[in-house]
Amino acid sequence: MMKKLAILSAIFSLFWATSSIAEITKKYDEFKDITTVSLRPSNSWDGNSPTLFMDTEMEGKGTENQSFYVFSVIFKTFKTDTCASGVTGVIADGQRVKTMTDLNQRGYTTAKYKVLKYSEGGLLGKMPEYLALSERYYPAEFRQIANAQSVKYQLCGNPEWVYELSAEEMAQLREYAQIVIPETPKQHKSPLDLLEQMSDQMDNNNRGRGRVW
Repeated sequence: MMKKLAILSAIFSLFWATSSIAEITKKYDEFKDITTVSLRPSNSWDGNSPTLFMDTEMEGKGTENQSFYVFSVIFKTFKTDTCASGVTGVIADGQRVKTMTDLNQRGYTTAKYKVLKYSEGGLLGKMPEYLALSERYYPAEFRQIANAQSVKYQLCGNPEWVYELSAEEMAQLREYAQIVIPETPKQHKSPLDLLEQMSDQMDNNNRGRGRVW
């Protein structure tokens, strides 16, 4: 009996050591009142090509739609260039997905990269080894990426650094999106839409003056 248990334990340990299943976690911090949903690479990831690396922070228990979502991958590099441009394009089912900057026609100063790990150093000292490269998208556009049949993306504006999500990664992204985005995402509004809304509200207020409720 003990021998059988030992064999089963060895098989179980080998499965987890070589598992190709990415980990998606959802944790609530009651002191910050924030829920964090994360997607991390599987244990079998060898670092030779980028793979999904996601984090979404949501207020409270995480039931409300967020104003934006971040498409992010982990990328291994031994170059000194930190690639400040991050993810420089996503194409879903043959169509370029518009970023927050595209839709708002203004830039964002938030960094599109983060050093996750430095090398042990050498003659040149410590250098960035693993980077998280990202881009921001509104809920509808992020869902467009997650619901696509095929997705490819470019890193750092380099025409040679173009990668396509595998079927496994697409399944992981869909599962992640189902957790972080409600079924009916709020639609973002352009500055013109907001001005029209304010104008309508002013007209309604003017028409409502003198009423006694």
